[in-house]
Amino acid sequence: MKITRFCWGVELSRAVKYLGIYGQVMSVIGAIGAIILFTVPSILGVRIDLWIYGGVLFFLLLNIRWFIFSHILIERNRNNNMESVKTMIKIGSYIIGSLQAILFTILVIVGLL
Repeated sequence: MKITRFCWGVELSRAVKYLGIYGQVMSVIGAIGAIILFTVPSILGVRIDLWIYGGVLFFLLLNIRWFIFSHILIERNRNNNMESVKTMIKIGSYIIGSLQAILFTILVIVGLL
């Protein structure tokens, strides 16, 4: 199956492989960044508010879930379960689109205040 309209003729399995690898790499980088943000203030002896630690913990959990999602996507792609792959891509797209819409709405409201 080819996705000619969105991926410039790349086969679906290859595009999903790249999406899965990209998701795993970016989630590991994000998790490392969250761990650094969590540990550096305590090493330097700087006092940080509790809500910042909560945000870092949320970011870390988000990256762990992203890694798991990408791993499952790659595994289903290796098993040639294309219906599950399509469903996972749709779910991921809905989640990302919803989060972007919420963030944009918050930024517009804050900008108007």
